[in-house]
Amino acid sequence: MLRQCIESRLSYYQQSLSLFSASSHKFKIVHSISNRPASINSSSTYSSNGYESLKTAAPLYILDASFNPPTVAHMRMILHSGLFAGNGSIATCQSRLLLLLAVKNADKPPQRASLDHRLSMMEMFCSDLLLNIPENQRENLKIDIGIISSPYFVDKMNTIEASGLYPPDMEHIYLIGFDTLARIMNPQYYPPNYTLEKLQSPLEKHRFLVFYRPGDKYGSESEQNTYLADIANGSLDAVAGQRDWVREGRIKLHEVSNCTNCDNENIISSTKIRDIIKQGDEKLIKTSLGKILTVCVHEWIGCNRLYI
Repeated sequence: MLRQCIESRLSYYQQSLSLFSASSHKFKIVHSISNRPASINSSSTYSSNGYESLKTAAPLYILDASFNPPTVAHMRMILHSGLFAGNGSIATCQSRLLLLLAVKNADKPPQRASLDHRLSMMEMFCSDLLLNIPENQRENLKIDIGIISSPYFVDKMNTIEASGLYPPDMEHIYLIGFDTLARIMNPQYYPPNYTLEKLQSPLEKHRFLVFYRPGDKYGSESEQNTYLADIANGSLDAVAGQRDWVREGRIKLHEVSNCTNCDNENIISSTKIRDIIKQGDEKLIKTSLGKILTVCVHEWIGCNRLYI
């Protein structure tokens, strides 16, 4: 039964990817999830048009990642994003979350887990996310799993808005790490003029909620604060950056508050997770992965022997 359920999910996403590749679409929602957590053993009714009933202009929260694999860091970003009100309830009557997977990546070659496995893990991650929300607060939360062909961030923003799959007056709030912001603000990704002019229109309407990425090459939280302050003071003026992006809160740094086990050891990248599994150290796998992978994602990786 377990193997049948796994094969069913993989088959579904393989077909979705194949149809997307053969189509002219640049963005597609391949699965929509409401308030019923699933598991590897459960069956699921797939929907590609759950967004059609969405009439509200409440914000759409978007987490764009490689999900290779999804981690508890991704979950923390969502849970502390403002999607939920201060008392833990759904912030709006029609809250919407989009987990976005690019079938092409501007910086990273395809590696390890195939796209169908990653989409399946994203679905498992959604189940874990729902289980971390009190049952009486799940009712209005809708989650979409989407795929997009655009490798560059600004193109993704424009593609999603132009798709017509969400109301035109809906604000999009992108949940990103500081490392992603640094890439978005790098003019090398904007040929042929190599300026940030293409970001001006999207950031008039949408926002970046940026999570600190301390302890690596991007510096301390203080240094990351300084980076944004410098933008507000004109550091990107020469490449068509806008001071108001920071001054008006279109780009805002955000801290994960009241987070247990959030030290540098436990804030871990997907790359390090893959490396831990590949090393085959059973003790390290047992002690580490349970802290940095959600339950259903961990189970999916084990059942399918991914990253070995």
